[in-house]
Formats: sequence, structure tokens, C-alpha cells
Amino acid sequence: NILGIPVSADVRINNNAFNFSGMETNISRLDAYGNQKKFKLEVEIALGGDEAASLYAEHAGGTASNNTYKWYKDGTLFRTTTNGGNYIVVPTGVYRVEVTNSLVPGLTLVSGDEVIAAMPVTLVSFDGKHESNQTKLTWKTTSETNNKGFEIERSADARTFEKIGFVDGSGDTKEDQFYHFTDLNPLATGYYRLKQLDYDGQFEYSKITTVKSGNAVLKMYPNPATNEVTVSGVEEGQDLHILNEVGRVVLKAQTANGKPMSVRALKPGLYVIRAGAGTGRLLIGR
Repeated sequence: NILGIPVSADVRINNNAFNFSGMETNISRLDAYGNQKKFKLEVEIALGGDEAASLYAEHAGGTASNNTYKWYKDGTLFRTTTNGGNYIVVPTGVYRVEVTNSLVPGLTLVSGDEVIAAMPVTLVSFDGKHESNQTKLTWKTTSETNNKGFEIERSADARTFEKIGFVDGSGDTKEDQFYHFTDLNPLATGYYRLKQLDYDGQFEYSKITTVKSGNAVLKMYPNPATNEVTVSGVEEGQDLHILNEVGRVVLKAQTANGKPMSVRALKPGLYVIRAGAGTGRLLIGR
């Protein structure tokens, strides 16, 4: 923001790292603004059979409707777009984008080059199903290069994921490979994805698959319990109710997977625990 600078001042911001976001509203105050630093072209490659990559030129800034994007592959212009700074391409190649803005004449922002190589693993399916109070995940690849293996990640909200397991890959192969993993403590609704790891540390994520277990069975330990019990198999932060033999709520809490809760106030006997869509029976004995 240069509103505090006198109108008569000579304002030169050339040879910097500005983008169009600040220039659009201040262009009348700028005397020189050329030769800005290259911005980063973001790339997102989904692990899957479509072999597609998404390119994002968001770091060019500015209002998308004012921008024109010229996309280059291996040094050759192949597409010009005006409908936003993202484009889907099919690897492989060296990509860059050049962006102009109708309110900032005479300036072209250029991205750095992004090299997109062929996918090391071709994943053609990734599925999950609930069976016998467990979630069973299966996936198939048709080719693998330098594949160390797959981390299995799970989430309760499709945003924050945690690692729950690992399955070795097949290294280098052009033959179909079939994999499986069983989640022994599934959530009522679980979101799963694969993190495919190369031996050189590179990785890619699969699509997310959702598995609903319906009325999940809560798992409690120890059971019978005396003073504390740990409840698993339900989303963290949900309301938890403990009911006595006549169905009256005698204790309320919030679920915290892996952390014990106190049941010291409960008399010895059989209780029902409910949390989300999950239920279970707990015996208190002293």
C-alpha cells in the first residue's frame, strides 16, 4: 500500500518480487514496475490411472478475470486461457506460464520451470468396505517404478489425516499388483487415502475413499474396568454418554481416542456407552 506516499513522488518498484495483487489498485502511482522475480508454479499430481497434473498460477496474483495466462510446454506455447490460473495437463514435460494483467500494462510475470515426470506408480483402483466390525482396503497397480510402499492414512473429517499403517511396494514391475490393509479400529465414517513413497523420498497421494460402518461397535479397554477406561472406534470430540441398566444417562464426556476417561463415580455393574453412531457395553467391577 503506497497511499501514504506523496503523489509527486517518483515510485519505482522494478527489479523486485511483486505480483499483480498490489499493482492493480496502485498502478496510477507507479512510475516503474518492470522485471519482477519469477513466481512459483504450483503442481498437484493425483496418484491414479488418469496420469494428469494440475498446474496453479495463483502466485501471479491479481483478479483472475483481468489476467491472461499463456501456458508453455518444453518451451513451446500450447494454450492461452483467461478463465483462471489453473490448467490440467498430461505429463511429462517442462512447464511454465506467462501472465499479463489488463490493468497493469507492459508487465509480464513469468513462473519458474516445473518438470513433471511420468508417474512412478499407476494406481487403477482404491476401494474400502466395512465387514465384521473392520474396514478392509484394497488397491491395484498396473506398473510401478522405484516404489518403496504405501502409507495408509485415515481421517475423521477428510482434512486432517493420520498414518495408521504401511504396506511394502513392489519396487519395479510392469505386472498387475494387488494390495490390502485392514483397519481393526474403524471410525463410524472413515476417510482413507494412500501416500505412495519412492525410495528417493518423493511421494504422491491417492484419491480419498470413504467407508461408513453404520452402527460402529465401540472398543473399550480395560473391560471390565475399575477406575479408568479408554474408548476407541469413534470420531474424536464427539459427545459420549454412559447409560445404566434402566437407560438413564449417568455420565457424560467427550471422546478422545487413546486417552483414558475416569469412571470412578460409577457403581459396579453393566453399562451401555454411546458415542456418535457407536455403541458398546462396559462392565465396572471392583
